[in-house]
Amino acid sequence: MMALSNGSHPYNTNQIVINKHVSCLHKECYAMMINESNKVIIVEGLSDKRQIEKIIDDKVIIVCTNGTLGVEKLDELLETYELDEKDVYILVDEDPSGMKLRKQLARELPHAEHIYVSSEYREVAATPMKVLANALIGARFTVNPTYLL
Repeated sequence: MMALSNGSHPYNTNQIVINKHVSCLHKECYAMMINESNKVIIVEGLSDKRQIEKIIDDKVIIVCTNGTLGVEKLDELLETYELDEKDVYILVDEDPSGMKLRKQLARELPHAEHIYVSSEYREVAATPMKVLANALIGARFTVNPTYLL
């Protein structure tokens, strides 16, 4: 997450950051944002999320799994983000742990679309911005044109 303009700590449980454009102070506002945004990108780590936040210009929720998911955590994500009713995109590293997570998510979210980074870069966070921007465009996201140059 990023530092917030009001000086509060980004991990304050009362403040939720959906993406770089939106921050909410109340759970009701957070629930409204989840309902407004129909797109969810699932990534492994915070560095992956930060990389995507720099590039993307769509209203989207980016969810970090912090690695593989247990049954409880997966159920919580499904319910919290209403993943069965959303357009879900899976963008994880091309390494053994990323492939394991992708396989797990594919089983639970068969409607999800997969976005891949080249095995040359292996990690989402290590993928050049231009390459990542083009991958997101391929999945019909709007990106900041600066990253296409």
